[in-house]
This record gives sequence, C-alpha cells and structure tokens, in this order.
Amino acid sequence: MSVMRSGTILFGILAALTGVVYPLLITGIGKLMPNQAGGCLVYNQEKIIGSELLAQKFTTERYLWPRPSSADYATVASGASQLGPLSKTLADRRTQPMPEILKTTSGSGLDPHLDRASVDYQLPRIASARKWNAAQLDRAKRWIEENYEAPQFGFLGCERLNVLRFNQALEMEKI
Repeated sequence: MSVMRSGTILFGILAALTGVVYPLLITGIGKLMPNQAGGCLVYNQEKIIGSELLAQKFTTERYLWPRPSSADYATVASGASQLGPLSKTLADRRTQPMPEILKTTSGSGLDPHLDRASVDYQLPRIASARKWNAAQLDRAKRWIEENYEAPQFGFLGCERLNVLRFNQALEMEKI
C-alpha cells in the first residue's frame, strides 16, 4: 500500500470520526440534559435574565454580590486575573476583613456561586438596605438554607449558593 493511499484512508477515517461521529455523539448527550446544554437559562416572565452557570455584575447594596471578575463578568474575555502573591492589587484586597472568596477571582472570572461565609458576610448589608425586620431576615435565612447546592459530585468544593437565583428571589419577593 502506498504512503499516499494510507494517508488518504487515515484522513477519511479521522474526518468521519471528528466531523460526523463526535458531533452526533455530543448532540445526543446534549439531548439527554437539555437544560445544561441550553446554558441553564434563568427566565423572568418569559424574558431571559441570565444563566445559572455565569456570574453577573450586581453592585447595589440590595443584592448579593458575586466574586470579583477579572473580565468584568464578560464571557468573551473570561479568564483568570494573573495576580500573583506579590501583586499589590491582591494584597490590598486581602487586607479587607471579608471572606477570601469575595477577594479573589475564580479561574474563569465567572463563578456564579458563593460559599456560606460569603453569603453570611453580605446578608446584614442586604437586610439593612432592604430595611428588613427580624421575621424577614429569618425568612431570607431559611430560603438560603433550603437553596444551598451540595458540593459538585458530592465532594468537589463546598456547599454553595447561586447568586442569580438568590437575587431573582429577592426581586420577585419570594424572600
């Protein structure tokens, strides 16, 4: 068999695998989990307001704030910050008395979740801005407790709360 013929056969096999079989396989897997394959979109009265998978910028005192984003929450330029242990910017953030997660960016800069310490740290600010009484604060704490997600696969990371879902519940007065 000539080298040219072997190369052509190998090219045809690889083209079929990567151009037909693999896309069909991934499409089939996506059909098994349509919400995830569709981006886990969050709606408010049939209007898309975000995704459970991507952090959004919330800056008013009335809402839960996500982790900082090195890409300013833009998906096109997502990525880590490149701030190292000697970075003055990161050192300045770390001197502030708050949970570590609220000082550092995630690997993508778009992490949509917060841990318990970060939620507990922000809750008094939200309660004050919304002028909640003790009953309203207790209701918010119950909602938060009921909506914590388990660590991924049961062991990766910690319990976490989706920031967009919490803020949506605030906006729709479910809390």
